[in-house]
Amino acid sequence: MIISGPFPQDVRIGTAGLTLVWPRRSPEAGYSGTEIRWSEIRDADPDAYPPELRVGDGPCRTVFIGRDRHHELTAGLAAAGVPLRRRPDVWADLLEPFLDTEYDDATRAQAEGRLSGWGFSDAEIRSIRRRVHVRMTALTLATWEWAGYGHSDVLLATSRFPASRYLAFRAWADAVAARSDAA
Repeated sequence: MIISGPFPQDVRIGTAGLTLVWPRRSPEAGYSGTEIRWSEIRDADPDAYPPELRVGDGPCRTVFIGRDRHHELTAGLAAAGVPLRRRPDVWADLLEPFLDTEYDDATRAQAEGRLSGWGFSDAEIRSIRRRVHVRMTALTLATWEWAGYGHSDVLLATSRFPASRYLAFRAWADAVAARSDAA
């Protein structure tokens, strides 16, 4: 079973919450859910690119919504009283070396300094980057991305994994992203 990425095909925003429509047989339907009540959303960042919802207590799931629904999502979050929170994108710093730009010492020091502030050791940073190296390099070769990668991009790069492998990776990637929550 293969999926197309962390984005639903359609999003319906209503007074009780969101309905997410996923491609047929997508593991994202089981991971992110198909119905999310406003009360289940811990916090959200509708201004992120792409907009993010953090769902659940404790280790939460990050659900991505297409940017085309930004205004409607923002209004729904406000009406429901969902807390808005801008969360630093840990994955942006982890994926910086894969961009089609020069990764010089100054850039490395800035990215790794932020990661260190979120509790990542040098060995852990190297381990994470090794784990995603092949997929992120392939994504860069396909897109020539030079501006920035983030959490949703690492999921997109791994979206062709078999379902069970993708779901395990998805949960791990969300846990990595949540490391900035403690900061």
